[in-house]
Amino acid sequence: VQAAAITTSSGQTQADLDAYAAALEQERLKLENYRAKLIDAAAVLQQAATGTTATGSSPNASRAAVTNVPTKPQATQPQVTRPASQPAPQAAPRPQANTKSS
Repeated sequence: VQAAAITTSSGQTQADLDAYAAALEQERLKLENYRAKLIDAAAVLQQAATGTTATGSSPNASRAAVTNVPTKPQATQPQVTRPASQPAPQAAPRPQANTKSS
């Protein structure tokens, strides 16, 4: 006798939810790595812009200071980007009246 799998109201099973959670965790780790690379690149660019060299500190030192700041997800509307080949939608032209003046 096979027991029926418990599903959510959207029809997902616990295994589906666990797989989704694992995928989200992998994405979180990738994003954290990417953020660390961006912070390192910003530190290098800032040093190049100011013309100073890091004698006793490394770009990772600035990252450690920044990554300790708790981050909150921003509650903003997602921006919709269009490919460069696709023009932005234009408003339709207004119809002209078909009246003749004599």
